[in-house]
Amino acid sequence: MNNVKRRICFCLAIVATVLSGCYKEGLIRGSNELLLNGSLLKGPLANALITISDVNHLTIWQGQSNELAQFESQFSVHENSLFHIKIDLLDNTTMVCDTAECYDRNGNLIANYQEIVPASELTGLRLSHLSSSNTQRNSLQVNALTTLVYDRLVNQLQDGVNQSGVDSASLQASRLVLTALNLSEGDINLLDSTLSDVEKISDSSDQAMTTLSLVNASIAENITLITPLSSAISQFVSEPDNHQVQDTLSDLKTSVMASAVKLAQSGLVEGVPATVEESLHEAQINTIDFELLQRQSTELQMKIQAANAVASVTGATGANG
Repeated sequence: MNNVKRRICFCLAIVATVLSGCYKEGLIRGSNELLLNGSLLKGPLANALITISDVNHLTIWQGQSNELAQFESQFSVHENSLFHIKIDLLDNTTMVCDTAECYDRNGNLIANYQEIVPASELTGLRLSHLSSSNTQRNSLQVNALTTLVYDRLVNQLQDGVNQSGVDSASLQASRLVLTALNLSEGDINLLDSTLSDVEKISDSSDQAMTTLSLVNASIAENITLITPLSSAISQFVSEPDNHQVQDTLSDLKTSVMASAVKLAQSGLVEGVPATVEESLHEAQINTIDFELLQRQSTELQMKIQAANAVASVTGATGANG
C-alpha cells in the first residue's frame, strides 16, 4: 500500500468538548500519526481525563485538559483503524452548567445556568466518540448526542472498516438516535456535526444546529441521563414490540425535550427562533414513531454488516500491534 502523505486539521468536541487538532499520516508505512491540540467545552470541562484507545480498546494516548479546558496530544494508529475518545472525571474536574438548571441523580439542584459544577456532582457523566484514522473531515465534535451514536456503533464495526463504511453506519446510527428523540432534522451525521455552545447561539445560527445544540445542552439537566437514555434505545433495538420498553424510552425523550423547551423559553439563551421552540415543543408532546424507529434499527444493522463485509473481503487491518 502506497504511503500517501497528507495533512488534515480537525477538531473534536466533548458534550461538552471541543478538541481541535491536526492529523497527518505517519512516516512508518501503514501508520497514521495524529496530533490533537484541543479544548473541552460545555462550558469548559476543565481538568478532565482524556483517553484515546485503538479498536481493541487499548490505550494509545492519555492526558487531561488544563484549567482553560485545553490539551495537546500525539499518537499513532494504523490505516483503516478506528479509535475511541473517552472522557473521565478526576477529583478536580469541573463543568459549567449550560442548561437552565442541573440536577444530580437524586433530583437535587446542583447548579443554575453557567454556574460551576464540581467533580463530586458529576458522577455518572460520560462522553465518547468514535473516529477513524482515515477521516478527511476538518471538523469533528464530541457531545451528548455523539455519545448516543457511539453506543450504537461501539463493538459493532470491526477492525479495518474503511471511511465510507464508518460514514454510512454513523449516519444511520444518527438517524436512529434522532428518531428516538422525536426529532426530524434531516440526514445529519451527528459524528460530523458542529453544535454550538448555547452562549454562542444567535439569530443567524442554522436552525437545525440550534435545535440540536439546545437538546445537547438539556441532556445535562440530569447529569446521569445519557446512560439510561442510551440503554432505553438499546433495549428497544432488542425488544421493539415491548410496550414497557417503549414507555421507558418515551418518558426519557419527553424529559429531555421538556428541558430543551424550558431552556429555549427561559430567556437565558438569546437568538432562539420561535420555530425552534415550536419544534422542540412538538418533539416533547408527540409520540415517538416506533415503526420508523424499528426500520431505522434494521437499516443500521444492514449498514454495519455491509461495512464489515467490505473489511473482510479486502483483508484490511487497523489494530495497533
